[in-house]
Amino acid sequence: MAMFVALAIVMVVVALALLLLPLRAGGDPAARQRALLQQAYAGGVLSEAEYRAKLAALPAAAAPPRAAPRGWILAIAFSVPLLLVVLYMSIGEPDGLDPVVAAAPPHSGAPGAGNQAMEDATRGLAERLAQQPDDLAGWLLLTRAYKVMQKYDAALAALATAATRWPDDPDILIERAGLLVLLDPEQRVSNEVEQLVDRVLKAVPGDPQAHWLKGMAAYQAGVFADAVAHWQPVLDSLPADAEGRDGLLKQIADARERAGMPATAPEAAAAAPATVSQAPAAEPAPAANTNGPRLRVRVEIDPALKARLQPGDVLFVSARASTGPRIPLAARRLNPAELPLELELSDADAMAPQFRLSTASDVVVSARVSHTGTADPAPGDFEATPHTTASAASEPFTLRIDRVRE
Repeated sequence: MAMFVALAIVMVVVALALLLLPLRAGGDPAARQRALLQQAYAGGVLSEAEYRAKLAALPAAAAPPRAAPRGWILAIAFSVPLLLVVLYMSIGEPDGLDPVVAAAPPHSGAPGAGNQAMEDATRGLAERLAQQPDDLAGWLLLTRAYKVMQKYDAALAALATAATRWPDDPDILIERAGLLVLLDPEQRVSNEVEQLVDRVLKAVPGDPQAHWLKGMAAYQAGVFADAVAHWQPVLDSLPADAEGRDGLLKQIADARERAGMPATAPEAAAAAPATVSQAPAAEPAPAANTNGPRLRVRVEIDPALKARLQPGDVLFVSARASTGPRIPLAARRLNPAELPLELELSDADAMAPQFRLSTASDVVVSARVSHTGTADPAPGDFEATPHTTASAASEPFTLRIDRVRE
């Protein structure tokens, strides 16, 4: 079984245990709530604004000391790592969304090994909420715990229960929107998701997650200028060293180019090659994690198809878990004019640390030449038959691009 979220669990299990285990202990309920909120803020589960709003709603006695400002990026660092990758999949490089090579949509999944403490703590929180359901922060925390554990049906059910009490709460709405995108077979922003996001923006006009999704919807609809308008404020809010900032910068540059907008200097530097004739040789892989898996792949193309390559074509090579969510664990964007070529996929090619080759036991590797330059498979694309292998495989293998997508 693919251990898809093992790394994510390692990164957050301690924080979640600190947040969840106190809920099972005795003591003053208000004091436990204050401790929960303080730990959630310190662990990045709640933004500063969320922390202060929820803290103000508690009894004033013995409020915890003021913590240093952290900013909303800490909140999305926990609750939206999936959206970061979904964004990349929608408009970036991976081919993992291809329904031809993808498995059935994920629903409830088993947690990774070594996660019993988190399971127990989450179960304890669920039991407490069944007895004391008027705890919005608890429902949101339960939802996020289920997401990390790949129990997406349970996460949706928790949100549905919470929505019966807080039908217009922006946190509930944006959590549901993100889950629906994740569970969509092609990670599309549906009409329902757009409606949820619009409700969030009406209540919280500057919500970064909502603008992120609105940008995804605009890009998928081909309204690239609107995508830039929604993504730019998100980019401007990110610290210079924030994880994912460079990826978002590249996507903004791509959207600006497609909209016919002039690129700024940083965007121009980040932009991907526009044409085959201008593209450099296949990009070198970043320094790989030498302790993690390293897949050696040779990509070939049928000579008749190579003769049909056009300026602007882009080669995408990606690997995703053979089971579970279709989020790519490694992805490369390459110049098809350089085919045949050899490359190595490793943890260094991940879009986020929670989603790496080392988190899965078996992966599906695919190669596709896109004529549109985006990750969305389209009729007429050139593609190879996907190859399934163990992520720790040491023997090289070949993908041959020899068919035209219908």
